[in-house]
Amino acid sequence: MSTVQNLKVIHDEDNNEFYIKMGRDKAYLQYEQMNENQEGGGEGGGEGGGGTVDLLHTVVPEAFRGQGVAKVLAKAAFEHFVNDGQQMKLTCWYLKKYYNDNQTQYQNHVVN
Repeated sequence: MSTVQNLKVIHDEDNNEFYIKMGRDKAYLQYEQMNENQEGGGEGGGEGGGGTVDLLHTVVPEAFRGQGVAKVLAKAAFEHFVNDGQQMKLTCWYLKKYYNDNQTQYQNHVVN
């Protein structure tokens, strides 16, 4: 019985996902970088400092559902993109729920 506080979230930038190894399985949150011309979107667009990411979906292996694993992934992703100065589009239904539960903390960082 692992507690969610002990879960280690890994950010795999090459594959655009945050994940947690869970034995032979993994829970993951996938995203993609959007190439919209945001404010300041000139030449260097790509690595941090602006832009928008689309948070596509979150998957937790069935055996681990209902234990707060998706919440840990959501928090790690939101914190990463906020700290990186990026806006987030929430395609994933779970991430929309997480945002609604934490709206005051992230309201300036979510776009439609």
